Amino acid sequence: AGEFLSLKGLCYFEKGEYKKAINMLRKAIDEGLEFRKDFLALDYLYLAKAFWKFERVEEARKYLEIGKQNGVYQFIPQVSPQINLLLRKINTSST
Repeated sequence: AGEFLSLKGLCYFEKGEYKKAINMLRKAIDEGLEFRKDFLALDYLYLAKAFWKFERVEEARKYLEIGKQNGVYQFIPQVSPQINLLLRKINTSST
């Protein structure tokens, strides 16, 4: 179920339906913690990006950090540039 929720959340994000994306990705994370870590990496990244779209900077930062603490980003190294870019944006807007 976690993988389905992840994909659905990513689809909502791509459609620009960020509130739906946030809800779906949170569910995916809750249900998917024991599932595929590569999906979780995308869940945390896109959840942070969705919060960023609503200018909810602290929540965006929080989910990027949780993903980092859970060690999920190592499973798909190609997300590192996206994470670094978003962190730079967050840090710039926080100063």
